[in-house]
Amino acid sequence: MKRALSTPDSAPASLAAGSPRLQSWASVSLDPTGAPPAPHWYCLRARQKREHFAAQQLAERTGLEAFSPRLALLRPRRDGTSASIVEALFPGYVFARFCLPEDARFVGSTPDITGIVRFGTHTPPVPDALIALLREHASAARPCTPLLAHGDWVKVLAGSLLGSEGRLVAFESAQSRAWVLLSLLGQELRVSVPAANLRRTGPACIHFPPQLLASCG
Repeated sequence: MKRALSTPDSAPASLAAGSPRLQSWASVSLDPTGAPPAPHWYCLRARQKREHFAAQQLAERTGLEAFSPRLALLRPRRDGTSASIVEALFPGYVFARFCLPEDARFVGSTPDITGIVRFGTHTPPVPDALIALLREHASAARPCTPLLAHGDWVKVLAGSLLGSEGRLVAFESAQSRAWVLLSLLGQELRVSVPAANLRRTGPACIHFPPQLLASCG
């Protein structure tokens, strides 16, 4: 049995009276308790490099709550400095909170949204706790470098040691700089390098400085 619904108090203010989604609420089927369907978070597919814009358009066009987790990264420049860039934490995906199946067509018609993530006929909701955790980390996020670990074999991408390779042996200054063991002029030197200027090329078990190998003979 269907009945006309008044606009819920929780309806987004951005939904005007003429909104197609708002009009659709007039024919929403109620569950046996008389309550409208509860919205849940779902994962959506989005065009890569357009995740943030997809979430914005979804929110602006429908009034739905949308979220595109992003990560700030430090990338080295040729002059030895670093630039902060922002990338999607999950390339090709965004999250939105809505009701299925009532809101599916509004979600699917949003530019840069290519579909809802499904497994066969099942559309799994994303736990609220996970979204809250992602938001917490996103709000506290500071620019970081691609993940490096002790023992990694790394290459210097900028600065006076450009092109040098060695083993990462320690971090300093809350991982903003790293100590690298380099083989220069026939000697092993321990030098401090901005972590943003390093790129991981392999684990330490793949490459070792020649002097270290000789000492093990």
